[in-house]
Amino acid sequence: MAAGRLRPRGKPHRIGRRYLDDTLILETRYETESAVVCVTDLMPIGTEHRAVIRKVTAEAGEIEMVLDLALRFDYGSIPPWLRVVHGVVGPDLVVFRSPIGITCVGERIVSEFTVAAGGRVTFTLQYGLSHELEPSAIDPAAAIESTQKYWTQWAARFSMPTD
Repeated sequence: MAAGRLRPRGKPHRIGRRYLDDTLILETRYETESAVVCVTDLMPIGTEHRAVIRKVTAEAGEIEMVLDLALRFDYGSIPPWLRVVHGVVGPDLVVFRSPIGITCVGERIVSEFTVAAGGRVTFTLQYGLSHELEPSAIDPAAAIESTQKYWTQWAARFSMPTD
C-alpha cells in the first residue's frame, strides 16, 4: 500500500534493526556523527481501521529527518490523488496524520524536519473506505503501549526449548 522513507538526511554511519522484546514492533536505530535517532514502526492491534504508526525518537544530539511517502493501491499499480485537505475520490481512503507540516509533491507526501534529543514526532496512517466516515484519530502512545502488551502476552504462551 505504501513505499516510503523516514530517515536522517545524509548517510548514517551505522544502522541497526531489531524487534522490540517479543513483539512485532520494529525499531530502526540510525547513528550519525552527531546524533542517534530511533524510528519505531508498527501496525497497532485493536484499532477500528487498519493503521501504521511511525514514531521518531531522538536519543542523542539533533538530527535532520526526511519523510518521503508514496502511496499506491491495487498492488502498486494505482497512485492515489493526494490533497492536504479533506475530500474523497475513489473507493479507498487513507488518512495520514502528522504533527509537522507536510507537502504533496506529485504523487508523494514529503517533509523535512529536525528533532533534538528527547524529542518525538509520531505519524499515523489509517485506511478506510471512501463511502464511510473518515477514521477517527488514534492515540499513538496508547496504541503502541497496547500493541506491545498484546505481543508480549501472546509470546509468553510459548517457551523456548532448553537442552
